[in-house]
Amino acid sequence: MICLDNNECPWDILKEAKAEIASSIPWNRYPSAEAESSLIRRLGEYLLWEPENILLTNGGDEAILLLTIISSGKVIVSRPGFSVPERIAKALGREVEPVAPRDIPLRRGGLAWLISPHNPLGFMYDQEEITSAAENYGMVGVDCAYWEFSETRPWEGIPDRKNILFIGTFSKAWGIASLRLGYILARDGISAKIRQARLDYPVNGVALAAASWMLGNIELVRERVNKIISERERIKRSLRGLVDEVFDTRANFVTFRARPGLKEDLARRRILIKEYEVGLYRVTVGKPEENEAFLFAIKEMLS
Repeated sequence: MICLDNNECPWDILKEAKAEIASSIPWNRYPSAEAESSLIRRLGEYLLWEPENILLTNGGDEAILLLTIISSGKVIVSRPGFSVPERIAKALGREVEPVAPRDIPLRRGGLAWLISPHNPLGFMYDQEEITSAAENYGMVGVDCAYWEFSETRPWEGIPDRKNILFIGTFSKAWGIASLRLGYILARDGISAKIRQARLDYPVNGVALAAASWMLGNIELVRERVNKIISERERIKRSLRGLVDEVFDTRANFVTFRARPGLKEDLARRRILIKEYEVGLYRVTVGKPEENEAFLFAIKEMLS
């Protein structure tokens, strides 16, 4: 089965590195506060963000949960878009309004979710849109899960406002999705409020050690990101002329419109992709041979 439906990194960490990471921590102890602090300092250098306002989370989903908990009022979410913010808000009994992605900054409410780069449409919100949202909402959460593939930091140039928070993850570019590690980039005055809502030891010791190892091998991450960007652009070029529309995505996936039933036809060939609505598809950039199998199959179906 070729799995191109979950936006995961197609390459795993080497077995030798896994053994080194697993043996570096005591499994009978709670995660080390020193290890967490050390990782946050190094992450701050990488992200160009003050370490005292970085909070680690159990994946990006916990970051979404925490921001929803500390906010109030109506929650505005993207449709189409990542479903977790809507599911969490409804589970907490919050009023939720799905809105077209580009319209979100212009609406008003308690909490707005901006996905940048957007999943699945692939565009990025600019500085003016994020700033406008901050004026219209009590809190703005900017989900930057795919930012490394955009070759820009979405938070650069954004005014220092405590109601704008950015979240990221180690699941995409970093390739450690199964270990569930995310982070929140906050500002003075809001970090303490988030910590009050945070559970004890939300990040496990293996995740801390793995992220530290990855930061020590940053060139490997950059090499993989560059390969994915190159393959993404190749997929876009190959799809143009075959499908109805190809979106200019700046993430680790390509989104396109084509005839209904394509997802099911590909599944019969053991190739999995994501469908958001009838005819709107998203394919994750995989290994070159996986991408080639997808392109070969779709050319046969649509030519």
